[in-house]
Amino acid sequence: MGIKKHIKAISKKQFIKILIFIPLIILVLLYFYNEAKKGSDFNVFLQAAQKLCTGENIYDYWYQVNNSYLLYFYSPLFALLLVPFSFLPYIVTNFIWLLANTFFTYRIVIILKKFIDVKFISKKHFNIVLLISFIFIFRFLLYNFDLIQMTIFMLYLSLESINLFEKKKIIAGAILLAFAINIKILPIVLIPYLLYRAYYKEGILTIILYVVLIFFPAIIIGFEYNNFLIHEWWATINPLNTEHAIEVDMGLHGLSSLIPPLLMETKGELEMKRNIMTISPDNVALVLNIVRFFFIALVLIFLQSLPFKKERSKIHKLWELSYLFLVIPLIFPHQQKYAFFFLFPATFYLVYFIVFQIKTKFVAISKLRFWSIIALLFIVFALTTLTTDGIIGRELNNITQHYKLVTYGTIIFIIPLFLSKPKFLIPK
Repeated sequence: MGIKKHIKAISKKQFIKILIFIPLIILVLLYFYNEAKKGSDFNVFLQAAQKLCTGENIYDYWYQVNNSYLLYFYSPLFALLLVPFSFLPYIVTNFIWLLANTFFTYRIVIILKKFIDVKFISKKHFNIVLLISFIFIFRFLLYNFDLIQMTIFMLYLSLESINLFEKKKIIAGAILLAFAINIKILPIVLIPYLLYRAYYKEGILTIILYVVLIFFPAIIIGFEYNNFLIHEWWATINPLNTEHAIEVDMGLHGLSSLIPPLLMETKGELEMKRNIMTISPDNVALVLNIVRFFFIALVLIFLQSLPFKKERSKIHKLWELSYLFLVIPLIFPHQQKYAFFFLFPATFYLVYFIVFQIKTKFVAISKLRFWSIIALLFIVFALTTLTTDGIIGRELNNITQHYKLVTYGTIIFIIPLFLSKPKFLIPK
Protein backbone atom coordinates (compact mmCIF):
# COMPACT_ATOMS: atom_id res chain seq x y z
CA MET A 1 0.00 0.00 0.00
CA GLY A 2 2.85 2.37 0.89
CA ILE A 3 4.48 1.86 -2.51
CA LYS A 4 1.18 2.41 -4.34
CA LYS A 5 0.60 5.65 -2.44
CA HIS A 6 4.10 6.81 -3.32
CA ILE A 7 3.57 5.99 -7.02
CA LYS A 8 0.25 7.89 -7.05
CA ALA A 9 1.97 10.85 -5.41
CA ILE A 10 4.34 11.19 -8.39
CA SER A 11 2.97 13.85 -10.68
CA LYS A 12 2.85 13.57 -14.43
CA LYS A 13 5.60 16.19 -14.69
CA GLN A 14 7.87 14.27 -12.31
CA PHE A 15 7.21 11.04 -14.21
CA ILE A 16 8.28 12.68 -17.48
CA LYS A 17 11.46 13.94 -15.79
CA ILE A 18 12.24 10.38 -14.63
CA LEU A 19 11.66 9.01 -18.14
CA ILE A 20 14.11 11.60 -19.54
CA PHE A 21 16.63 11.13 -16.71
CA ILE A 22 17.03 7.34 -17.07
CA PRO A 23 18.08 7.36 -20.77
CA LEU A 24 20.41 10.28 -19.98
CA ILE A 25 22.15 8.24 -17.27
CA ILE A 26 22.47 5.28 -19.66
CA LEU A 27 24.03 7.52 -22.34
CA VAL A 28 26.49 8.99 -19.84
CA LEU A 29 27.49 5.51 -18.60
CA LEU A 30 27.99 4.31 -22.18
CA TYR A 31 30.13 7.38 -22.85
CA PHE A 32 32.21 6.65 -19.73
CA TYR A 33 32.59 3.01 -20.79
CA ASN A 34 33.83 4.05 -24.22
CA GLU A 35 36.32 6.56 -22.74
CA ALA A 36 37.50 4.05 -20.11
CA LYS A 37 38.02 1.38 -22.77
CA LYS A 38 39.97 3.80 -24.96
CA GLY A 39 42.14 4.88 -22.03
CA SER A 40 44.22 8.03 -21.78
CA ASP A 41 46.31 10.00 -19.28
CA PHE A 42 45.10 8.03 -16.26
CA ASN A 43 46.80 4.99 -17.79
CA VAL A 44 50.09 6.88 -17.39
CA PHE A 45 49.40 7.34 -13.67
CA LEU A 46 48.63 3.64 -13.26
CA GLN A 47 51.78 2.58 -15.15
CA ALA A 48 53.85 4.93 -12.98
CA ALA A 49 52.33 3.28 -9.90
CA GLN A 50 53.47 -0.12 -11.16
CA LYS A 51 56.96 1.23 -11.84
CA LEU A 52 57.03 2.51 -8.27
CA CYS A 53 56.60 -1.06 -7.03
CA THR A 54 59.79 -2.09 -8.81
CA GLY A 55 61.86 0.79 -7.40
CA GLU A 56 62.44 2.47 -10.76
CA ASN A 57 62.67 6.15 -11.65
CA ILE A 58 59.03 6.87 -12.52
CA TYR A 59 59.97 10.31 -13.95
CA ASP A 60 62.47 9.06 -16.52
CA TYR A 61 60.24 6.79 -18.55
CA TRP A 62 57.93 7.38 -21.51
CA TYR A 63 54.64 5.59 -20.84
CA GLN A 64 52.68 4.34 -23.83
CA VAL A 65 49.02 5.29 -24.13
CA ASN A 66 47.46 4.18 -27.41
CA ASN A 67 49.79 5.69 -30.04
CA SER A 68 51.34 8.31 -27.76
CA TYR A 69 54.22 8.30 -25.25
CA LEU A 70 53.88 10.50 -22.19
CA LEU A 71 55.84 11.36 -19.04
CA TYR A 72 54.55 11.21 -15.45
CA PHE A 73 54.45 14.66 -13.79
CA TYR A 74 52.62 13.97 -10.52
CA SER A 75 53.87 13.33 -6.99
CA PRO A 76 55.38 10.11 -5.57
CA LEU A 77 52.50 10.04 -3.05
CA PHE A 78 49.90 10.01 -5.83
CA ALA A 79 51.67 7.12 -7.57
CA LEU A 80 51.84 5.26 -4.23
CA LEU A 81 48.11 5.74 -3.61
CA LEU A 82 47.33 4.34 -7.06
CA VAL A 83 49.33 1.13 -6.54
CA PRO A 84 46.30 -0.99 -5.42
CA PHE A 85 44.28 0.26 -8.40
CA SER A 86 47.10 -0.38 -10.88
CA PHE A 87 46.56 -4.13 -10.60
CA LEU A 88 42.94 -3.86 -11.71
CA PRO A 89 42.08 -3.87 -15.43
CA TYR A 90 42.70 -0.31 -16.62
CA ILE A 91 39.18 -0.04 -17.98
CA VAL A 92 37.78 -0.60 -14.46
CA THR A 93 39.99 2.04 -12.83
CA ASN A 94 39.35 4.51 -15.63
CA PHE A 95 35.60 4.00 -15.33
CA ILE A 96 35.72 4.51 -11.55
CA TRP A 97 37.69 7.75 -12.01
CA LEU A 98 35.20 9.06 -14.58
CA LEU A 99 32.35 8.39 -12.15
CA ALA A 100 34.33 10.11 -9.40
CA ASN A 101 34.83 13.14 -11.65
CA THR A 102 31.06 13.35 -12.06
CA PHE A 103 30.73 13.53 -8.28
CA PHE A 104 33.53 16.14 -8.07
CA THR A 105 31.74 18.28 -10.68
CA TYR A 106 28.52 18.03 -8.67
CA ARG A 107 30.32 19.09 -5.49
CA ILE A 108 31.94 22.03 -7.28
CA VAL A 109 28.46 23.28 -8.22
CA ILE A 110 27.15 22.83 -4.67
CA ILE A 111 30.11 24.74 -3.20
CA LEU A 112 29.90 27.57 -5.76
CA LYS A 113 26.22 27.97 -4.92
CA LYS A 114 27.15 28.67 -1.29
CA PHE A 115 28.97 31.84 -2.33
CA ILE A 116 25.93 33.53 -3.86
CA ASP A 117 22.86 34.91 -2.12
CA VAL A 118 20.13 32.46 -3.15
CA LYS A 119 17.46 34.70 -1.59
CA PHE A 120 17.76 37.03 -4.57
CA ILE A 121 17.79 34.41 -7.31
CA SER A 122 15.10 31.80 -7.95
CA LYS A 123 15.73 28.13 -8.65
CA LYS A 124 14.84 28.78 -12.29
CA HIS A 125 17.39 31.59 -12.56
CA PHE A 126 20.03 29.52 -10.80
CA ASN A 127 19.49 26.70 -13.31
CA ILE A 128 19.95 29.25 -16.10
CA VAL A 129 23.22 30.41 -14.51
CA LEU A 130 24.39 26.82 -14.25
CA LEU A 131 23.40 25.89 -17.81
CA ILE A 132 25.15 28.89 -19.39
CA SER A 133 28.22 28.35 -17.18
CA PHE A 134 28.51 24.74 -18.35
CA ILE A 135 28.03 25.72 -21.99
CA PHE A 136 30.85 28.22 -21.55
CA ILE A 137 33.35 25.68 -20.20
CA PHE A 138 31.89 22.53 -21.80
CA ARG A 139 34.89 22.17 -24.10
CA PHE A 140 37.30 21.99 -21.16
CA LEU A 141 34.99 19.71 -19.17
CA LEU A 142 34.90 17.25 -22.08
CA TYR A 143 38.70 17.37 -22.42
CA ASN A 144 38.99 16.28 -18.79
CA PHE A 145 36.65 13.34 -19.35
CA ASP A 146 38.13 12.47 -22.73
CA LEU A 147 41.70 12.42 -21.41
CA ILE A 148 40.64 11.09 -17.97
CA GLN A 149 42.50 13.96 -16.38
CA MET A 150 42.93 15.58 -12.93
CA THR A 151 41.81 19.22 -13.27
CA ILE A 152 38.25 18.62 -12.05
CA PHE A 153 39.68 16.88 -8.98
CA MET A 154 42.15 19.72 -8.38
CA LEU A 155 39.41 22.36 -8.53
CA TYR A 156 37.16 20.26 -6.30
CA LEU A 157 39.85 19.76 -3.63
CA SER A 158 40.65 23.48 -3.70
CA LEU A 159 37.03 24.60 -3.32
CA GLU A 160 36.21 21.89 -0.79
CA SER A 161 39.13 22.99 1.37
CA ILE A 162 37.84 26.60 1.26
CA ASN A 163 34.37 25.29 2.13
CA LEU A 164 35.77 23.39 5.14
CA PHE A 165 37.70 26.45 6.29
CA GLU A 166 34.42 28.39 6.19
CA LYS A 167 32.92 25.75 8.48
CA LYS A 168 35.91 26.07 10.87
CA LYS A 169 37.02 22.53 10.01
CA ILE A 170 40.60 23.70 9.70
CA ILE A 171 42.41 20.35 9.90
CA ALA A 172 40.19 18.66 7.30
CA GLY A 173 40.46 21.66 4.97
CA ALA A 174 44.25 21.86 5.35
CA ILE A 175 44.60 18.13 4.63
CA LEU A 176 42.62 18.46 1.39
CA LEU A 177 44.49 21.54 0.22
CA ALA A 178 47.89 20.09 1.13
CA PHE A 179 46.95 16.88 -0.72
CA ALA A 180 45.90 18.88 -3.80
CA ILE A 181 49.18 20.82 -3.84
CA ASN A 182 51.12 17.59 -3.31
CA ILE A 183 49.51 15.90 -6.29
CA LYS A 184 49.88 18.86 -8.62
CA ILE A 185 51.46 22.13 -7.52
CA LEU A 186 48.81 24.36 -9.16
CA PRO A 187 46.59 25.05 -6.07
CA ILE A 188 49.62 26.49 -4.22
CA VAL A 189 48.29 29.94 -5.22
CA LEU A 190 45.74 29.55 -2.42
CA ILE A 191 48.36 29.59 0.36
CA PRO A 192 49.45 33.25 -0.08
CA TYR A 193 45.77 34.12 -0.52
CA LEU A 194 44.89 32.51 2.81
CA LEU A 195 47.70 34.34 4.58
CA TYR A 196 46.77 37.65 2.92
CA ARG A 197 43.19 37.21 4.08
CA ALA A 198 44.31 36.49 7.67
CA TYR A 199 43.55 32.78 7.58
CA TYR A 200 46.81 32.16 9.43
CA LYS A 201 45.99 28.78 10.97
CA GLU A 202 44.64 27.48 7.69
CA GLY A 203 47.63 28.65 5.65
CA ILE A 204 50.36 27.58 8.08
CA LEU A 205 48.76 24.19 8.77
CA THR A 206 48.47 23.56 5.03
CA ILE A 207 52.20 24.26 4.60
CA ILE A 208 53.09 21.91 7.48
CA LEU A 209 50.85 19.13 6.16
CA TYR A 210 52.24 19.59 2.65
CA VAL A 211 55.75 18.91 3.98
CA VAL A 212 54.44 15.88 5.88
CA LEU A 213 52.79 14.50 2.72
CA ILE A 214 56.00 15.01 0.72
CA PHE A 215 57.88 12.68 3.05
CA PHE A 216 55.00 10.35 3.94
CA PRO A 217 55.75 7.78 1.17
CA ALA A 218 59.17 7.20 2.80
CA ILE A 219 57.41 5.15 5.48
CA ILE A 220 56.50 2.58 2.82
CA ILE A 221 59.09 2.93 0.04
CA GLY A 222 62.06 4.02 2.17
CA PHE A 223 63.65 7.43 2.70
CA GLU A 224 66.40 6.98 0.12
CA TYR A 225 64.03 6.03 -2.71
CA ASN A 226 61.52 8.72 -1.71
CA ASN A 227 64.18 11.43 -1.59
CA PHE A 228 65.44 10.31 -5.00
CA LEU A 229 61.91 10.55 -6.45
CA ILE A 230 61.34 13.99 -4.90
CA HIS A 231 64.55 15.24 -6.54
CA GLU A 232 63.57 13.75 -9.91
CA TRP A 233 60.02 15.09 -9.62
CA TRP A 234 61.22 18.64 -8.95
CA ALA A 235 63.67 18.41 -11.86
CA THR A 236 60.66 17.56 -14.04
CA ILE A 237 58.18 20.21 -12.87
CA ASN A 238 60.56 23.09 -12.02
CA PRO A 239 59.02 26.11 -13.86
CA LEU A 240 62.53 27.55 -14.38
CA ASN A 241 63.55 24.57 -16.53
CA THR A 242 64.64 25.49 -20.06
CA GLU A 243 61.98 23.28 -21.63
CA HIS A 244 59.29 25.14 -19.65
CA ALA A 245 60.59 28.56 -20.64
CA ILE A 246 60.06 27.97 -24.36
CA GLU A 247 57.11 25.73 -25.27
CA VAL A 248 56.25 25.31 -28.93
CA ASP A 249 53.98 22.25 -28.94
CA MET A 250 50.60 22.95 -30.51
CA GLY A 251 48.66 21.38 -27.63
CA LEU A 252 50.24 23.57 -24.94
CA HIS A 253 48.70 26.86 -23.83
CA GLY A 254 49.41 29.59 -21.28
CA LEU A 255 52.08 32.29 -21.10
CA SER A 256 54.95 29.81 -21.59
CA SER A 257 53.59 28.89 -25.00
CA LEU A 258 52.33 32.38 -25.90
CA ILE A 259 55.24 34.76 -25.10
CA PRO A 260 58.31 32.94 -26.56
CA PRO A 261 56.86 32.45 -30.07
CA LEU A 262 56.12 36.20 -30.16
CA LEU A 263 59.68 37.19 -29.23
CA MET A 264 61.82 34.70 -31.14
CA GLU A 265 61.69 32.41 -34.14
CA THR A 266 60.26 29.05 -33.11
CA LYS A 267 59.50 26.00 -35.17
CA GLY A 268 55.92 24.97 -34.54
CA GLU A 269 53.89 22.21 -36.16
CA LEU A 270 52.51 24.71 -38.69
CA GLU A 271 54.69 26.77 -41.01
CA MET A 272 53.12 30.06 -39.94
CA LYS A 273 55.12 32.93 -38.54
CA ARG A 274 54.27 34.09 -35.03
CA ASN A 275 57.16 36.24 -33.82
CA ILE A 276 56.82 40.01 -33.93
CA MET A 277 60.49 40.49 -32.95
CA THR A 278 63.58 38.41 -32.33
CA ILE A 279 65.54 38.56 -29.07
CA SER A 280 67.84 36.11 -27.29
CA PRO A 281 66.40 33.09 -25.43
CA ASP A 282 67.71 34.49 -22.12
CA ASN A 283 65.82 37.74 -22.68
CA VAL A 284 62.73 35.77 -23.72
CA ALA A 285 62.83 33.90 -20.40
CA LEU A 286 63.24 37.22 -18.56
CA VAL A 287 60.25 38.79 -20.35
CA LEU A 288 58.17 35.67 -19.70
CA ASN A 289 58.86 35.81 -15.96
CA ILE A 290 58.08 39.56 -15.87
CA VAL A 291 54.72 38.90 -17.57
CA ARG A 292 54.05 36.04 -15.15
CA PHE A 293 54.78 38.34 -12.22
CA PHE A 294 52.46 40.97 -13.70
CA PHE A 295 49.52 38.54 -13.72
CA ILE A 296 50.37 37.36 -10.22
CA ALA A 297 50.53 40.97 -8.98
CA LEU A 298 47.24 41.72 -10.71
CA VAL A 299 45.49 39.77 -7.97
CA LEU A 300 45.89 42.86 -5.77
CA ILE A 301 43.31 44.76 -7.83
CA PHE A 302 40.83 42.00 -7.01
CA LEU A 303 41.71 41.87 -3.31
CA GLN A 304 41.18 45.65 -3.04
CA SER A 305 42.17 45.87 0.62
CA LEU A 306 45.19 45.97 2.85
CA PRO A 307 46.70 42.59 3.78
CA PHE A 308 45.70 40.56 6.83
CA LYS A 309 42.03 41.47 6.63
CA LYS A 310 39.13 39.11 5.97
CA GLU A 311 37.15 39.47 2.75
CA ARG A 312 34.03 41.64 2.91
CA SER A 313 31.52 38.94 1.97
CA LYS A 314 31.15 35.51 0.42
CA ILE A 315 30.51 37.02 -3.01
CA HIS A 316 33.73 39.03 -2.65
CA LYS A 317 35.56 35.80 -1.88
CA LEU A 318 34.11 34.13 -4.98
CA TRP A 319 35.25 37.11 -7.10
CA GLU A 320 38.78 36.92 -5.66
CA LEU A 321 39.01 33.14 -6.01
CA SER A 322 37.68 33.36 -9.57
CA TYR A 323 40.72 35.38 -10.58
CA LEU A 324 43.12 33.11 -8.71
CA PHE A 325 41.78 30.01 -10.47
CA LEU A 326 41.63 31.81 -13.84
CA VAL A 327 45.31 32.78 -13.65
CA ILE A 328 46.53 29.24 -12.82
CA PRO A 329 46.62 27.92 -16.43
CA LEU A 330 48.26 31.18 -17.53
CA ILE A 331 51.22 31.37 -15.14
CA PHE A 332 52.14 27.69 -14.80
CA PRO A 333 54.08 25.99 -17.61
CA HIS A 334 53.07 22.93 -19.62
CA GLN A 335 49.32 23.59 -19.46
CA GLN A 336 46.98 21.92 -21.89
CA LYS A 337 43.37 22.76 -22.70
CA TYR A 338 41.92 20.63 -19.91
CA ALA A 339 43.64 22.94 -17.36
CA PHE A 340 41.31 25.76 -18.45
CA PHE A 341 38.49 24.07 -16.56
CA PHE A 342 39.84 26.31 -13.78
CA LEU A 343 37.82 29.05 -15.52
CA PHE A 344 34.61 27.53 -14.14
CA PRO A 345 34.37 29.68 -10.96
CA ALA A 346 34.95 32.88 -12.97
CA THR A 347 32.38 31.78 -15.55
CA PHE A 348 29.85 30.96 -12.81
CA TYR A 349 30.43 34.30 -11.11
CA LEU A 350 30.07 36.34 -14.32
CA VAL A 351 26.95 34.56 -15.52
CA TYR A 352 25.41 35.01 -12.06
CA PHE A 353 26.39 38.70 -12.22
CA ILE A 354 24.65 39.12 -15.59
CA VAL A 355 21.47 37.29 -14.55
CA PHE A 356 21.36 39.31 -11.34
CA GLN A 357 21.62 42.62 -13.23
CA ILE A 358 18.85 41.63 -15.64
CA LYS A 359 16.65 40.47 -12.76
CA THR A 360 17.16 43.73 -10.84
CA LYS A 361 16.71 45.83 -14.01
CA PHE A 362 20.21 47.36 -13.96
CA VAL A 363 19.70 49.39 -10.79
CA ALA A 364 23.33 48.86 -9.75
CA ILE A 365 25.28 49.40 -13.00
CA SER A 366 25.03 51.39 -16.19
CA LYS A 367 23.88 49.70 -19.37
CA LEU A 368 27.18 50.68 -20.98
CA ARG A 369 29.11 48.64 -18.42
CA PHE A 370 26.61 45.77 -18.73
CA TRP A 371 26.84 45.54 -22.53
CA SER A 372 30.62 45.94 -22.41
CA ILE A 373 30.76 42.88 -20.14
CA ILE A 374 28.46 40.96 -22.50
CA ALA A 375 30.53 41.90 -25.57
CA LEU A 376 33.80 40.93 -23.91
CA LEU A 377 32.35 37.62 -22.72
CA PHE A 378 31.20 36.83 -26.24
CA ILE A 379 34.77 37.44 -27.50
CA VAL A 380 36.10 35.16 -24.73
CA PHE A 381 33.55 32.49 -25.61
CA ALA A 382 34.47 32.70 -29.29
CA LEU A 383 38.20 32.37 -28.56
CA THR A 384 38.07 29.69 -25.88
CA THR A 385 35.06 27.52 -26.75
CA LEU A 386 33.94 28.13 -30.34
CA THR A 387 37.46 27.36 -31.60
CA THR A 388 37.03 23.66 -30.84
CA ASP A 389 37.49 21.30 -33.80
CA GLY A 390 33.96 19.97 -33.31
CA ILE A 391 32.66 23.37 -34.44
CA ILE A 392 35.25 24.85 -36.82
CA GLY A 393 36.97 21.67 -38.03
CA ARG A 394 40.43 20.29 -37.31
CA GLU A 395 42.33 22.45 -39.83
CA LEU A 396 41.05 25.76 -38.43
CA ASN A 397 41.35 24.43 -34.90
CA ASN A 398 45.05 23.71 -35.51
CA ILE A 399 45.53 27.32 -36.61
CA THR A 400 43.81 28.63 -33.46
CA GLN A 401 46.04 26.40 -31.35
CA HIS A 402 49.13 27.52 -33.25
CA TYR A 403 48.30 31.14 -32.39
CA LYS A 404 47.16 30.24 -28.82
CA LEU A 405 43.70 31.81 -29.04
CA VAL A 406 42.57 30.00 -25.89
CA THR A 407 45.31 31.84 -23.98
CA TYR A 408 44.32 35.19 -25.50
CA GLY A 409 40.69 34.50 -24.59
CA THR A 410 41.64 33.74 -21.00
CA ILE A 411 43.64 36.98 -20.73
CA ILE A 412 40.69 38.98 -22.11
CA PHE A 413 38.45 37.20 -19.55
CA ILE A 414 40.17 39.23 -16.82
CA ILE A 415 38.60 42.48 -18.10
CA PRO A 416 34.89 41.56 -17.74
CA LEU A 417 35.69 39.85 -14.45
CA PHE A 418 37.20 43.08 -13.13
CA LEU A 419 34.27 45.14 -14.44
CA SER A 420 31.83 42.87 -12.60
CA LYS A 421 32.73 44.01 -9.10
CA PRO A 422 30.85 42.47 -6.16
CA LYS A 423 29.66 45.91 -5.03
CA PHE A 424 27.27 45.82 -8.00
CA LEU A 425 25.64 42.68 -6.55
CA ILE A 426 24.15 44.40 -3.52
CA PRO A 427 20.35 44.23 -3.91
CA LYS A 428 18.48 47.53 -3.61
